[in-house]
Amino acid sequence: MISRGISSDKLPRSGFVISEQKTPSILYQNINTMQDIRRLCFKVNLIRQMQSAQFMHQSQFHAPEIERLNFKDIDEMSKLSNHDTQTPTIAEAALTKAVGVVVMSTGFESANPYCTMVLSQLAEQYFGNLVKSLTLHMESNSINKIPIKSCRPTKFKDILQMTLSENGIEKPDTLYSYYKEHLTKQNRKLCDLKAGLEGLLRDLLRPGIQDITEKQFTDDSEQFLNGDFSEEIGEDFFGFKELGLDREFGLLTSSIPLHLLHSRLANQFSQGDPKAQKIRFEDFEEFKFPKLRKKDLGNQIGILKHYYSELLVKSKAHYHKHLRKHQQMVAAGEKEIDNNGCPINFEVIKKDEDLIIIEDDDIPLKQRNNRPKVPPNG
Repeated sequence: MISRGISSDKLPRSGFVISEQKTPSILYQNINTMQDIRRLCFKVNLIRQMQSAQFMHQSQFHAPEIERLNFKDIDEMSKLSNHDTQTPTIAEAALTKAVGVVVMSTGFESANPYCTMVLSQLAEQYFGNLVKSLTLHMESNSINKIPIKSCRPTKFKDILQMTLSENGIEKPDTLYSYYKEHLTKQNRKLCDLKAGLEGLLRDLLRPGIQDITEKQFTDDSEQFLNGDFSEEIGEDFFGFKELGLDREFGLLTSSIPLHLLHSRLANQFSQGDPKAQKIRFEDFEEFKFPKLRKKDLGNQIGILKHYYSELLVKSKAHYHKHLRKHQQMVAAGEKEIDNNGCPINFEVIKKDEDLIIIEDDDIPLKQRNNRPKVPPNG
């Protein structure tokens, strides 16, 4: 191999590498998905703490260190043609690795070496019993294996079923149902859980649509520091484009100023609290615009005259309807009240030019035009 200039990387893989098309690949997928779920849970928990806690220590920002499983060969020398792969050392290492994968897929993150050694010895003993039972039936000189009196001889399929039955497995369908009903179903549940957590994290980090308030310019102009204007200045402070809004989550890393994110999330949480005090614009509380009347329509711009002409017809019909109702109430000696129980002061116009043009708030809900609503995602 050295004389031909071939490296070990160009040789075909050995039999100890996990195949991507077999059952162990699903175990590896489940383990990787569990690790991703743990990272997402850490990020969601961190965002929750940022929303409620006033101060967070830098040590709380460190994500858990989780190493991915590797698919390397246990023995690189097993690729060589003149190397014996059936050595006890390599077989024991391969069995220990397989047992560790099975244990991790059930939820154990780490284990004591003595525990894996005990489980490996139990697995070794069980597989040894399978081989002994299979060899015993294969090398047996029983009369059942000889076709006598037109009886069907025992085939390898029957021997395999007897071997499995003697070692606790009733039939091969039990193994298939375990693969189909347990492993694949667990894989689907983990994938759904991961997708749900990713959506939750996006919702927690997605900036909400907020009304412009004077508080945004009285708290040391923090809106200019926390990324609200990132699209205009061409920067992305918190990696929203890497966050699923564009790509995978790359937000909670050491390269991002998390103290700014903490302040932003705390402000959003306090503003979303219904018990929080809302800022009122005292300068505009008592200011009211005068009602628009028929005599004022001639002063409007030309593009609105057609609109106001149609609105004038609706205003006349609306006025005459309420006038008849007002006259009936006066004749009956009753007072007109609104839904809140307050009396209604109906204004009877003397001149046609003083007719008040109705507004959307004066029209019943069923007759109002549907206003376009902003979707939840903005």
